[in-house]
Amino acid sequence: MGADRWDMTHQFGKNVRFEFILSDRLPIMAWLACVRRQSERINVWHGSHVSRGDGVFWEGINPTPREPAAVIRHHFPLSSGGVIDGNQLVFFTPGHVLERLFCIRDSESLWVSNSLPLVLAASGSELSKRYVAYPAEFELITSHDRCFPLQGTKELRVFYNCNIRVHDDLQYEVEPRVTNYNFSTYQNYVGSLQKFIEEMLTANGKGENRSYLPLSTLSRGYDSTAITVLARKFGVSEALSIKEARIYGPNSENVTDTADFLGIKLQSINRLDYAKYGFEAEKLFFVTALADEICFYPFVNSLRGRLLFVGVHGDSIWDRNAHPVGTWRRDNAGASMQEFRIRTGFVLFPLAFFGWQHHADIIRLSRSDEMRPWAVGGTYDRPIPRRIAEEAKLARTSFGTKKMAVTVTAGARGEGANLSLELQRKLEEHWVDNYSRAMRVTLGVMNRALYSAQDLFYSLQNSAADIPQQAENHSGSSQFVRNALTSIKYSHFRRKYVRPILPVTFAAQVTNNMLIHEYAGLLD
Repeated sequence: MGADRWDMTHQFGKNVRFEFILSDRLPIMAWLACVRRQSERINVWHGSHVSRGDGVFWEGINPTPREPAAVIRHHFPLSSGGVIDGNQLVFFTPGHVLERLFCIRDSESLWVSNSLPLVLAASGSELSKRYVAYPAEFELITSHDRCFPLQGTKELRVFYNCNIRVHDDLQYEVEPRVTNYNFSTYQNYVGSLQKFIEEMLTANGKGENRSYLPLSTLSRGYDSTAITVLARKFGVSEALSIKEARIYGPNSENVTDTADFLGIKLQSINRLDYAKYGFEAEKLFFVTALADEICFYPFVNSLRGRLLFVGVHGDSIWDRNAHPVGTWRRDNAGASMQEFRIRTGFVLFPLAFFGWQHHADIIRLSRSDEMRPWAVGGTYDRPIPRRIAEEAKLARTSFGTKKMAVTVTAGARGEGANLSLELQRKLEEHWVDNYSRAMRVTLGVMNRALYSAQDLFYSLQNSAADIPQQAENHSGSSQFVRNALTSIKYSHFRRKYVRPILPVTFAAQVTNNMLIHEYAGLLD
């Protein structure tokens, strides 16, 4: 709801102000705001890498450094924070859905933070001990403002890709971000991407923005390859890579030749190297239930003070066979790094997500006659990133030849052994404390049935993926089968209610409770 609908009777007074409290006990990019009912003083606790201005604060890169408060009118900030906009209080998320703001409200206070364990600790709350759907809740986004249960009567509000205007009576309005781009041609679209990169790199280090040294990611897939090609045009000369894909084994994601061709200095690790760090890594990545990007933890020292270009969401945005999803996410890709990021001190730049409001136009462009020379057919077909990479003289067979993934479904069947003994022990304690032996046995029987159903589903899905298709023709019974299986795969009902219930299901509860204790006495 826009500012023109703002209830004038519930604006803050003219003396509304932030009162900043710097704390070395907070993660360096974390912040926590407390809004008291009918109070004009907004307390903001923050870490050392949070920038402050007159009536504004933020972490990350503010795209409007000459007028920092104007960030709330920008469509894609690489930052989160708060602004006093006249007599109005506005909190803002980044311009993508890899991160969110967390909010808990009681009768007298509203707490807002970019850290889940921090807002839980400040408000005296905890995640619901027996709620089994946190993995599904954090995995799928269906709106800008979502509500999750907490222990007791409170609720957790989670905000994505929006501004939140707060009343002095602790009610709020959500403002989605809008843009007006023309993506009718490839040159218009890629030109807009390049202009946006230039805009962010120009803002980087200007005004009260801290300076973050750009760094890219690189794989054999479409998305990070195209992102690195675009970033290289602006002087980015380093990249991180993970050397093997989830199911294809050692060296399957070796991109040394691509890096050498592009003149990129490459730092590579093995996909499961994170396991040697044990609970030190797990407690950060599991706070939002799923730990897909935990494989990036070994890069912790290389990521400090960096602006990280990632290709996340390229599968949704650039796929020629896609259906418009815009701002909403169908999977957890990229979204488990938030607590790790604000503690390590780097900024995410998911460039593929740029222009998500015009996703239907991007799909039309991908299917246009103009892009036909870069359409290869099949279920893994992304003409836009292919053209970006091939026009940089990369060979067609050097990337985007088959769908691979390096992220870690940590705790899932086949990868559960990679959990540390410490986390396994804590999960088992939570499991025993909250479920009777009879219930645990019953769930075990149900899980075996669900695993059998999953095996059948993935067998059908792999068979459907092998059905030949032409790039120009996506109709007929084979496409119907693929669409049906995709609908089942991404069904919110299936993810929330038809999934095994295991000790690792409660990883968010366990890890958040561990981190909450770090903040004991912080606000006293």
